[in-house]
Amino acid sequence: MISRLRTSVIFPKDSAWNQVELKLLVDGQDVVGSVFAEGPWADPDALLGPDSPLLPGAEPREVMLAEAECKWGCCGAILVRIRRDGGDIVWDEWRNPDDPGLPLTAIRFDAAQYEAELARAHGTRLWEWPARTVARELRTRLREDSDVLGRWNSGFHGATSLPDTREQIHLTFFSPPWDLIEDHRRRTGEVPDHTQFLARLPVTSEPAEVQAERIVAGLRAGDPRASVEVCGGYTARR
Repeated sequence: MISRLRTSVIFPKDSAWNQVELKLLVDGQDVVGSVFAEGPWADPDALLGPDSPLLPGAEPREVMLAEAECKWGCCGAILVRIRRDGGDIVWDEWRNPDDPGLPLTAIRFDAAQYEAELARAHGTRLWEWPARTVARELRTRLREDSDVLGRWNSGFHGATSLPDTREQIHLTFFSPPWDLIEDHRRRTGEVPDHTQFLARLPVTSEPAEVQAERIVAGLRAGDPRASVEVCGGYTARR
Protein backbone atom coordinates (compact mmCIF):
# COMPACT_ATOMS: atom_id res chain seq x y z
CA MET A 1 0.00 0.00 0.00
CA ILE A 2 1.31 3.45 -0.96
CA SER A 3 0.61 6.23 1.53
CA ARG A 4 0.59 10.01 1.06
CA LEU A 5 2.62 12.42 3.16
CA ARG A 6 1.16 15.74 4.26
CA THR A 7 2.88 18.31 6.46
CA SER A 8 1.29 20.73 8.89
CA VAL A 9 3.16 23.43 10.82
CA ILE A 10 1.91 24.05 14.35
CA PHE A 11 2.39 27.62 15.61
CA PRO A 12 3.56 28.24 19.20
CA LYS A 13 0.15 29.59 20.21
CA ASP A 14 -1.41 26.28 19.15
CA SER A 15 1.35 24.06 20.54
CA ALA A 16 1.05 22.45 23.95
CA TRP A 17 4.81 23.02 24.22
CA ASN A 18 4.87 26.68 23.00
CA GLN A 19 7.04 25.68 20.05
CA VAL A 20 6.93 25.62 16.27
CA GLU A 21 6.35 21.99 15.29
CA LEU A 22 6.32 20.18 11.98
CA LYS A 23 3.60 17.53 12.10
CA LEU A 24 3.94 14.78 9.50
CA LEU A 25 0.61 13.19 8.59
CA VAL A 26 0.33 9.81 6.87
CA ASP A 27 -2.90 9.55 4.88
CA GLY A 28 -4.23 12.30 7.13
CA GLN A 29 -3.37 10.42 10.33
CA ASP A 30 -0.99 11.56 13.06
CA VAL A 31 0.78 8.22 13.51
CA VAL A 32 3.40 9.63 15.89
CA GLY A 33 0.83 11.39 18.07
CA SER A 34 -1.05 8.11 18.40
CA VAL A 35 1.84 6.58 20.35
CA PHE A 36 3.71 9.56 21.83
CA ALA A 37 2.51 12.47 23.99
CA GLU A 38 5.65 13.33 25.99
CA GLY A 39 6.88 16.17 23.79
CA PRO A 40 6.58 18.11 20.54
CA TRP A 41 7.23 17.20 16.96
CA ALA A 42 10.61 18.41 15.72
CA ASP A 43 11.09 22.02 14.67
CA PRO A 44 10.57 22.46 10.91
CA ASP A 45 14.06 23.92 10.59
CA ALA A 46 15.42 20.56 11.79
CA LEU A 47 13.47 18.55 9.21
CA LEU A 48 13.09 20.75 6.11
CA GLY A 49 15.43 22.20 3.51
CA PRO A 50 17.63 20.98 0.67
CA ASP A 51 19.54 18.76 3.10
CA SER A 52 16.44 17.54 4.93
CA PRO A 53 17.08 14.35 6.93
CA LEU A 54 13.64 13.23 5.75
CA LEU A 55 15.09 12.81 2.26
CA PRO A 56 16.76 9.41 1.95
CA GLY A 57 20.51 9.36 1.42
CA ALA A 58 22.79 6.79 -0.15
CA GLU A 59 22.37 4.71 2.99
CA PRO A 60 19.32 4.36 5.28
CA ARG A 61 19.29 6.91 8.07
CA GLU A 62 17.52 7.20 11.40
CA VAL A 63 15.63 10.45 11.99
CA MET A 64 14.09 11.83 15.18
CA LEU A 65 10.53 13.01 14.49
CA ALA A 66 9.49 13.95 18.04
CA GLU A 67 11.24 14.23 21.39
CA ALA A 68 10.15 14.39 25.01
CA GLU A 69 10.05 17.85 26.53
CA CYS A 70 12.69 16.72 29.03
CA LYS A 71 14.79 15.24 26.15
CA TRP A 72 14.92 11.68 24.85
CA GLY A 73 17.27 10.36 27.53
CA CYS A 74 14.59 10.98 30.15
CA CYS A 75 11.20 10.21 28.62
CA GLY A 76 11.89 9.04 25.12
CA ALA A 77 11.52 10.11 21.50
CA ILE A 78 10.16 8.76 18.24
CA LEU A 79 12.76 7.76 15.68
CA VAL A 80 12.30 6.11 12.31
CA ARG A 81 14.59 4.70 9.64
CA ILE A 82 14.18 6.39 6.25
CA ARG A 83 15.36 4.68 3.06
CA ARG A 84 14.71 4.58 -0.66
CA ASP A 85 13.37 1.44 -2.31
CA GLY A 86 13.12 1.92 -6.08
CA GLY A 87 10.50 4.58 -6.73
CA ASP A 88 9.29 4.52 -3.12
CA ILE A 89 10.48 6.00 0.16
CA VAL A 90 10.05 3.76 3.19
CA TRP A 91 9.75 4.53 6.88
CA ASP A 92 10.46 1.48 9.04
CA GLU A 93 12.28 0.25 12.15
CA TRP A 94 10.41 2.68 14.40
CA ARG A 95 12.05 3.19 17.78
CA ASN A 96 11.37 4.86 21.12
CA PRO A 97 14.26 4.44 23.61
CA ASP A 98 11.69 4.63 26.42
CA ASP A 99 9.21 2.14 24.92
CA PRO A 100 10.56 -1.09 23.40
CA GLY A 101 7.07 -2.17 22.29
CA LEU A 102 6.34 0.64 19.84
CA PRO A 103 3.33 -0.56 17.73
CA LEU A 104 4.19 1.11 14.40
CA THR A 105 4.78 -0.76 11.15
CA ALA A 106 6.55 0.12 7.89
CA ILE A 107 5.04 2.89 5.75
CA ARG A 108 5.70 3.25 2.02
CA PHE A 109 5.39 6.55 0.12
CA ASP A 110 5.57 7.41 -3.56
CA ALA A 111 8.90 9.26 -3.82
CA ALA A 112 7.62 11.97 -6.20
CA GLN A 113 4.65 12.91 -3.99
CA TYR A 114 6.77 12.72 -0.82
CA GLU A 115 9.57 14.93 -2.15
CA ALA A 116 7.11 17.44 -3.63
CA GLU A 117 5.36 17.80 -0.26
CA LEU A 118 8.63 18.43 1.56
CA ALA A 119 9.62 21.02 -1.05
CA ARG A 120 6.23 22.72 -0.69
CA ALA A 121 6.56 22.82 3.09
CA HIS A 122 10.06 24.30 2.90
CA GLY A 123 8.93 27.01 0.50
CA THR A 124 5.84 27.97 2.54
CA ARG A 125 7.21 29.80 5.54
CA LEU A 126 4.25 31.86 6.82
CA TRP A 127 5.09 30.64 10.33
CA GLU A 128 8.55 32.22 10.24
CA TRP A 129 8.83 35.50 12.16
CA PRO A 130 11.61 37.98 11.19
CA ALA A 131 14.23 36.79 13.67
CA ARG A 132 13.82 33.19 12.51
CA THR A 133 14.39 34.33 8.94
CA VAL A 134 17.64 36.01 10.00
CA ALA A 135 18.61 32.85 11.90
CA ARG A 136 18.00 30.75 8.79
CA GLU A 137 20.19 33.05 6.70
CA LEU A 138 22.87 32.92 9.38
CA ARG A 139 22.78 29.10 9.51
CA THR A 140 23.31 28.94 5.76
CA ARG A 141 26.34 31.21 5.88
CA LEU A 142 28.00 29.51 8.84
CA ARG A 143 27.48 26.04 7.38
CA GLU A 144 28.94 27.13 4.05
CA ASP A 145 32.01 28.77 5.62
CA SER A 146 33.36 26.85 8.61
CA ASP A 147 36.33 29.23 8.86
CA VAL A 148 34.11 32.00 10.28
CA LEU A 149 34.17 30.26 13.67
CA GLY A 150 36.97 27.83 12.86
CA ARG A 151 39.56 30.59 13.13
CA TRP A 152 38.63 30.74 16.83
CA ASN A 153 38.93 26.96 17.33
CA SER A 154 35.13 26.82 17.32
CA GLY A 155 32.35 25.22 15.31
CA PHE A 156 28.76 26.24 14.58
CA HIS A 157 26.05 24.32 16.43
CA GLY A 158 22.74 26.14 15.92
CA ALA A 159 20.89 29.41 15.37
CA THR A 160 17.23 30.04 16.05
CA SER A 161 14.73 32.46 17.56
CA LEU A 162 12.51 31.30 20.39
CA PRO A 163 8.80 32.13 20.67
CA ASP A 164 9.29 34.01 23.96
CA THR A 165 12.23 36.10 22.67
CA ARG A 166 11.24 36.89 19.10
CA GLU A 167 13.36 40.03 19.00
CA GLN A 168 16.65 38.12 19.16
CA ILE A 169 18.57 35.16 17.78
CA HIS A 170 20.24 32.49 19.89
CA LEU A 171 23.50 31.41 18.26
CA THR A 172 25.31 28.43 19.83
CA PHE A 173 28.75 27.06 19.05
CA PHE A 174 31.32 24.70 20.55
CA SER A 175 35.02 25.16 21.17
CA PRO A 176 36.68 23.04 19.92
CA PRO A 177 34.24 22.19 17.09
CA TRP A 178 31.81 19.38 17.85
CA ASP A 179 33.11 17.13 15.09
CA LEU A 180 36.58 17.24 16.68
CA ILE A 181 35.07 16.46 20.08
CA GLU A 182 33.23 13.45 18.64
CA ASP A 183 36.30 12.28 16.71
CA HIS A 184 38.40 12.34 19.88
CA ARG A 185 35.70 10.44 21.79
CA ARG A 186 35.51 7.75 19.09
CA ARG A 187 39.27 7.31 18.92
CA THR A 188 40.03 7.32 22.65
CA GLY A 189 36.75 6.57 24.42
CA GLU A 190 37.20 9.79 26.41
CA VAL A 191 35.33 13.08 26.15
CA PRO A 192 37.80 15.95 25.72
CA ASP A 193 37.47 19.28 27.49
CA HIS A 194 35.13 21.56 25.59
CA THR A 195 32.86 24.58 26.05
CA GLN A 196 29.51 25.48 24.58
CA PHE A 197 28.79 29.17 24.03
CA LEU A 198 25.56 31.12 23.55
CA ALA A 199 25.30 34.49 21.83
CA ARG A 200 22.05 36.45 22.12
CA LEU A 201 21.88 38.63 19.02
CA PRO A 202 19.30 41.41 18.56
CA VAL A 203 17.52 41.78 15.23
CA THR A 204 16.45 44.92 13.39
CA SER A 205 14.02 45.78 10.60
CA GLU A 206 16.76 45.49 7.97
CA PRO A 207 16.61 42.71 5.36
CA ALA A 208 17.52 39.32 6.80
CA GLU A 209 20.44 38.90 4.39
CA VAL A 210 21.97 42.21 5.52
CA GLN A 211 21.67 41.32 9.20
CA ALA A 212 23.10 37.82 8.72
CA GLU A 213 26.09 39.17 6.81
CA ARG A 214 26.76 41.77 9.52
CA ILE A 215 26.72 39.06 12.20
CA VAL A 216 29.12 36.94 10.15
CA ALA A 217 31.45 39.92 9.70
CA GLY A 218 31.46 40.47 13.45
CA LEU A 219 32.31 36.82 14.10
CA ARG A 220 35.21 37.08 11.68
CA ALA A 221 36.51 40.32 13.15
CA GLY A 222 37.01 39.24 16.76
CA ASP A 223 36.96 36.16 18.97
CA PRO A 224 33.29 35.78 20.02
CA ARG A 225 34.21 33.55 22.95
CA ALA A 226 35.34 36.63 24.86
CA SER A 227 31.94 38.33 24.82
CA VAL A 228 29.23 35.66 24.98
CA GLU A 229 27.75 33.35 27.59
CA VAL A 230 29.03 29.91 28.51
CA CYS A 231 26.00 27.61 28.39
CA GLY A 232 27.56 24.16 28.64
CA GLY A 233 30.63 22.03 28.21
CA TYR A 234 32.84 19.53 29.98
CA THR A 235 36.07 19.64 31.96
CA ALA A 236 37.64 16.36 33.05
CA ARG A 237 38.71 15.98 36.65
CA ARG A 238 42.49 16.07 36.86
